[in-house]
Amino acid sequence: MTQVRSFPVDRLNYKDSRELYDRINYQHDFVAPLAPESPPKRKYINVLVRFVKLTHRDALLLRLATSNSTRYLVRELHFALDGIAAELGALGGDPGMQWEEAWGRAVSEQRRLLVQLAMESNERMLVNEFRGDAKLEEALMTLWASLETNEPTDFLQFKREVYEQVRRFTEIAGPNMFDWYMPRQNVVIDRETRIGNGTFGDVWRGTLLLQNGEKQNVVIKQLYKHVTSDINSTELFTNQLGNWHNLMTNENISKTNILKLYGAVHIGDPQLYVCEDAVNGDLMTFLSNEENQSLFWLMFLQVAQGLKALHSQGMVHGGLKCTNILVAEGNVVKLSDFGFSFIRGLSIELSNHKNKAMTESVRWKPKEMLQETTMRSRT
Repeated sequence: MTQVRSFPVDRLNYKDSRELYDRINYQHDFVAPLAPESPPKRKYINVLVRFVKLTHRDALLLRLATSNSTRYLVRELHFALDGIAAELGALGGDPGMQWEEAWGRAVSEQRRLLVQLAMESNERMLVNEFRGDAKLEEALMTLWASLETNEPTDFLQFKREVYEQVRRFTEIAGPNMFDWYMPRQNVVIDRETRIGNGTFGDVWRGTLLLQNGEKQNVVIKQLYKHVTSDINSTELFTNQLGNWHNLMTNENISKTNILKLYGAVHIGDPQLYVCEDAVNGDLMTFLSNEENQSLFWLMFLQVAQGLKALHSQGMVHGGLKCTNILVAEGNVVKLSDFGFSFIRGLSIELSNHKNKAMTESVRWKPKEMLQETTMRSRT
């Protein structure tokens, strides 16, 4: 806890970051004597960790792209410090208890400074801050996605001009933009709430920052590195995300029993997708509770309705098992991980437990998928 005192304050880029630091510094002496497991101390450490990440000096293009999410993150940390101060009875001398008005002014100052820095930099300077084309492309995609935020019109127009200038300079035709793409900076994984791991990725609970600054509880699936390292994996991933997004936006079919997709990140590391949180777990866990067993046939009727929606669009699930059948609030069944069979198969091919995984998957694979697997093996 003593590291707070030695934090290099000169690294703080904006006034709102300095105000956060002052509040964190003030609360330090109240929190330091507490036991490590005490709720206020755990919350304080969480704020401290996120604050340090916030002060990391990203490339200017990325700072411009994430200006909207940064302002809401600062606000969220202030709210967290308000709660800690209330729990500790440390309200009186807190230097930032009246922070909201100052926060609004600091956001405006942040935008002004970003515009000034960008105008003082040419395209080559902006590009040379990135190591590798993938990081630059992700930053450009994040900048493009930020044009849909509720920031001032003149600021959004400036962002658009910077995007076009950098794109022309790098001779990038324009990164492939997808309606489902979301900046990874808007996704926060709760590392204490890992749900489990599947064939091709780990599953976590977390939150998604919406454009209006509100938070949505979500589930995040991160693809394993050995899967995303394959040359074909990104194309397979984006194709399936496109199918999923098209399904969710199709007004002619019922999506009641399909897990909602919020968005995904298909470039950079790690690749991930974000979907709704089915709070009642998977079907096997749900039905193992004796109180829920009377709902058995109702659950399977909903599974059939979900499959009907998939089949109406020419989609085969490819991995229909209880762990991919989830139960949301109100005991509504949600089909998940449909259509990921090729990525799942790729993961198995690259796995050290290939034979065991392939043998087990036979139990729930439809015959169409088994026939495709056989044909690919022959090829």
